[in-house]
Amino acid sequence: MRDHPGYFPDPDVLEELGTPERPYRRPKWRVRTLLEWKDSRPGSGKRSVERAAPALPDVPVDGDPDELLGASQAAALLGFKSVNSFSSSLGQGNLPLLKTVDTTSEKGGRRRWTRRRILEQAAQRTAR
Repeated sequence: MRDHPGYFPDPDVLEELGTPERPYRRPKWRVRTLLEWKDSRPGSGKRSVERAAPALPDVPVDGDPDELLGASQAAALLGFKSVNSFSSSLGQGNLPLLKTVDTTSEKGGRRRWTRRRILEQAAQRTAR
Protein backbone atom coordinates (compact mmCIF):
# COMPACT_ATOMS: atom_id res chain seq x y z
CA MET A 1 0.00 0.00 0.00
CA ARG A 2 2.86 2.34 0.77
CA ASP A 3 4.58 1.70 -2.56
CA HIS A 4 1.39 2.07 -4.65
CA PRO A 5 -0.83 4.71 -3.07
CA GLY A 6 -4.35 4.85 -4.44
CA TYR A 7 -4.21 1.33 -5.89
CA PHE A 8 -6.00 -0.48 -3.06
CA PRO A 9 -9.21 0.83 -1.46
CA ASP A 10 -9.01 2.72 1.82
CA PRO A 11 -9.45 0.43 4.83
CA ASP A 12 -12.80 0.38 6.59
CA VAL A 13 -11.11 0.22 9.99
CA LEU A 14 -7.60 1.26 10.99
CA GLU A 15 -6.52 -0.32 14.27
CA GLU A 16 -3.91 1.60 16.24
CA LEU A 17 -1.57 -0.97 17.77
CA GLY A 18 1.86 -1.14 19.31
CA THR A 19 3.35 1.07 22.01
CA PRO A 20 3.77 4.83 22.12
CA GLU A 21 7.45 4.30 21.28
CA ARG A 22 6.73 1.89 18.41
CA PRO A 23 3.21 2.47 17.10
CA TYR A 24 1.83 0.71 14.07
CA ARG A 25 -1.51 0.42 12.31
CA ARG A 26 -3.39 -2.63 11.06
CA PRO A 27 -5.76 -1.88 8.19
CA LYS A 28 -8.95 -3.96 7.94
CA TRP A 29 -11.46 -4.20 5.10
CA ARG A 30 -14.97 -5.57 4.95
CA VAL A 31 -15.50 -8.33 2.40
CA ARG A 32 -18.06 -6.15 0.59
CA THR A 33 -15.46 -3.37 0.17
CA LEU A 34 -12.96 -5.77 -1.40
CA LEU A 35 -15.53 -7.36 -3.70
CA GLU A 36 -16.68 -3.95 -4.95
CA TRP A 37 -13.07 -2.94 -5.54
CA LYS A 38 -12.37 -6.21 -7.37
CA ASP A 39 -15.42 -5.74 -9.63
CA SER A 40 -14.37 -2.19 -10.52
CA ARG A 41 -10.88 -3.23 -11.69
CA PRO A 42 -10.25 -3.60 -15.43
CA GLY A 43 -9.15 -7.21 -15.04
CA SER A 44 -6.11 -9.40 -15.31
CA GLY A 45 -3.75 -8.27 -18.04
CA LYS A 46 -6.12 -5.65 -19.44
CA ARG A 47 -4.65 -2.22 -19.88
CA SER A 48 -6.76 0.78 -19.03
CA VAL A 49 -5.18 2.70 -21.91
CA GLU A 50 -4.70 1.02 -25.26
CA ARG A 51 -1.42 1.88 -26.89
CA ALA A 52 -1.11 1.62 -30.63
CA ALA A 53 1.79 -0.40 -31.97
CA PRO A 54 4.44 1.67 -33.73
CA ALA A 55 3.86 1.84 -37.46
CA LEU A 56 5.96 -0.42 -39.63
CA PRO A 57 8.22 1.24 -42.19
CA ASP A 58 7.35 1.42 -45.88
CA VAL A 59 9.68 -1.09 -47.51
CA PRO A 60 9.79 -1.38 -51.30
CA VAL A 61 9.53 -4.89 -52.69
CA ASP A 62 11.93 -4.09 -55.48
CA GLY A 63 15.41 -3.39 -54.31
CA ASP A 64 18.73 -5.10 -53.91
CA PRO A 65 17.88 -8.78 -53.24
CA ASP A 66 21.01 -9.15 -51.11
CA GLU A 67 20.24 -6.13 -48.93
CA LEU A 68 20.00 -7.05 -45.26
CA LEU A 69 16.73 -6.08 -43.61
CA GLY A 70 15.74 -6.06 -39.96
CA ALA A 71 12.69 -7.44 -38.18
CA SER A 72 10.49 -4.36 -38.68
CA GLN A 73 11.23 -4.32 -42.41
CA ALA A 74 10.65 -8.08 -42.68
CA ALA A 75 7.36 -7.72 -40.81
CA ALA A 76 6.24 -5.03 -43.25
CA LEU A 77 7.17 -7.09 -46.33
CA LEU A 78 5.44 -10.19 -44.94
CA GLY A 79 2.24 -8.27 -44.19
CA PHE A 80 2.29 -8.41 -40.41
CA LYS A 81 0.61 -5.65 -38.42
CA SER A 82 3.46 -5.29 -35.94
CA VAL A 83 6.98 -6.45 -35.13
CA ASN A 84 5.57 -8.31 -32.13
CA SER A 85 3.24 -10.44 -34.26
CA PHE A 86 6.12 -11.15 -36.67
CA SER A 87 8.42 -12.19 -33.80
CA SER A 88 5.70 -14.37 -32.33
CA SER A 89 5.08 -16.10 -35.65
CA LEU A 90 8.81 -16.57 -36.15
CA GLY A 91 9.17 -18.06 -32.66
CA GLN A 92 6.28 -20.46 -33.31
CA GLY A 93 8.05 -21.81 -36.38
CA ASN A 94 5.56 -20.37 -38.89
CA LEU A 95 8.34 -18.76 -40.95
CA PRO A 96 10.72 -21.66 -41.70
CA LEU A 97 12.82 -19.78 -44.28
CA LEU A 98 13.65 -17.12 -41.68
CA LYS A 99 14.42 -19.54 -38.85
CA THR A 100 18.12 -18.88 -39.30
CA VAL A 101 19.39 -15.36 -39.73
CA ASP A 102 21.78 -14.25 -42.44
CA THR A 103 23.71 -12.08 -40.00
CA THR A 104 23.39 -10.12 -36.81
CA SER A 105 24.25 -6.47 -36.52
CA GLU A 106 27.41 -5.49 -34.73
CA LYS A 107 25.49 -3.07 -32.57
CA GLY A 108 23.14 -4.95 -30.29
CA GLY A 109 23.13 -8.25 -32.20
CA ARG A 110 19.92 -7.51 -34.12
CA ARG A 111 18.72 -10.16 -36.57
CA ARG A 112 19.06 -9.47 -40.29
CA TRP A 113 17.76 -11.39 -43.33
CA THR A 114 18.26 -10.77 -47.04
CA ARG A 115 15.39 -9.22 -48.96
CA ARG A 116 15.49 -12.33 -51.22
CA ARG A 117 14.76 -14.75 -48.34
CA ILE A 118 12.05 -12.51 -46.92
CA LEU A 119 10.31 -12.30 -50.31
CA GLU A 120 10.62 -16.09 -50.77
CA GLN A 121 8.96 -16.51 -47.36
CA ALA A 122 6.24 -14.05 -48.40
CA ALA A 123 5.60 -16.07 -51.58
CA GLN A 124 5.27 -19.27 -49.51
CA ARG A 125 2.82 -17.58 -47.13
CA THR A 126 0.54 -16.38 -49.95
CA ALA A 127 0.70 -19.78 -51.72
CA ARG A 128 -1.02 -21.46 -48.74
